[in-house]
Amino acid sequence: MTQMRLGSVLSAHGERASGEQGAQYLRQSMAAYRAALEVCTRERLPQDWAMTQYNLGNLLSALGERASGEQGAQYLQQSVAAYRAALEVYTREQSPQDWAMTQNNLGNVLSALGERASGEQGAQYLQQSVAAYRAASGVTGNAQIESLRNFELAFIDEFAVPGKRFNASAFDAKVNEGNAKFQQVIADEKFTARRPVLVDLKGQFDADAAHLRYKASGGKVTPALATEMKTDINTIYDHALGRNLRRN
Repeated sequence: MTQMRLGSVLSAHGERASGEQGAQYLRQSMAAYRAALEVCTRERLPQDWAMTQYNLGNLLSALGERASGEQGAQYLQQSVAAYRAALEVYTREQSPQDWAMTQNNLGNVLSALGERASGEQGAQYLQQSVAAYRAASGVTGNAQIESLRNFELAFIDEFAVPGKRFNASAFDAKVNEGNAKFQQVIADEKFTARRPVLVDLKGQFDADAAHLRYKASGGKVTPALATEMKTDINTIYDHALGRNLRRN
C-alpha cells in the first residue's frame, strides 16, 4: 500500500510539473506502481490490483502524451495493456462504473495511438477506440436512464398520496424539473441511437403527469394508484433498458 500511495503522490507532482522534471516524477511514479503490483497481486488482492493497473494506465497515458516518436507510442501501448488488465477484474456486471471509466480511458489512449499510427495499424487503433467508447457509453447511458426512472418513481411517491392536499405550484415545478431532465438527455449526442426510446419515455412521463394531476387535484387518489403507476413505470423502463424482468 505504501508503494501505491507513493505512486499517487509522485503522479500528482508529475502532473503539476512541466518538462523533464515532470517526466521524472511520472517515471518514478511508474516504478512505484510496478513495485506495488509485485506485492499486490491479482490472486491476493484483486480489487487493489485492478486499481493499481488503472492508475498505472493513467500514468503511462500521461507519459505517452508528453513523449513523441517511438518512446511515446511505447508508453501508450503499455497504458493500453494496463487498462485491459484492470478490465479483467473490473467487469461490467460486478463493477459497472469502474468498468465504464476504464473503457473510456482506454478509448482515449487507443484514439491517441490511432492518430500517431498510419495505414491499417492506425485504422485498427481507431476502430478499437470507438468500440471502447461505445462500451463505456452503454453503462453511463443506462445510469442516466435509471436516474430518469428514479425521478419518476419519486414523483409518484410525492403526489400519489391518498388524502394529501394537492399543491398545484409544487406539482407544476416538479413536472417542469422532469421535462428539463428529459430534454437534457434527449439532446445529448451520445444518446442519438436511443433517442426514439427516450422520446417514448418522455411521452409516458407526460401522460403519467396528466393522469396524476387529474386524480390528485380531484381528490381521487386511491392506495392502489401509486403501486399501479410505479409497476407500469418499472415495466416500461426495464423494456427500454433491454431487460425482460419485471420489478415489484
